[in-house]
Amino acid sequence: MAVGAFINSNILDPCITEAKACEQDVELAADLNFHNVVVEGDSLTVIKKLQAPVKDRSLICMLIQNIQRRFGDFFSLTFQHCQRNRNKVAHKIAQLGCSFSFSSIWIEEAPPVIEAANEEDRWWTHPQE
Repeated sequence: MAVGAFINSNILDPCITEAKACEQDVELAADLNFHNVVVEGDSLTVIKKLQAPVKDRSLICMLIQNIQRRFGDFFSLTFQHCQRNRNKVAHKIAQLGCSFSFSSIWIEEAPPVIEAANEEDRWWTHPQE
């Protein structure tokens, strides 16, 4: 697994921010030569456009098309919606990333605050484990 916090400045639309994050996730997974990838996001609009892509003229259409072009880089690339209150990891990564002046990537491990949020998210998703 990998975690990335990327610097994205001057993006005022939350939907564009979410689509850009998905694009960066897919690029990171391809760069790391991952073959079976699941991208989770809490923007239902972005996830729906990625799950059943259709041509549109929305603000994020170019980002969606960039992601679609990468589908062939993977054996499996799926997108799943998760509720914002069950996605503490993404929130903590964004908070941490805001404190950096550069993008950061962690492979096989993450800062303790991210790992703790991951455990909390995992408990909400799979409480019996």
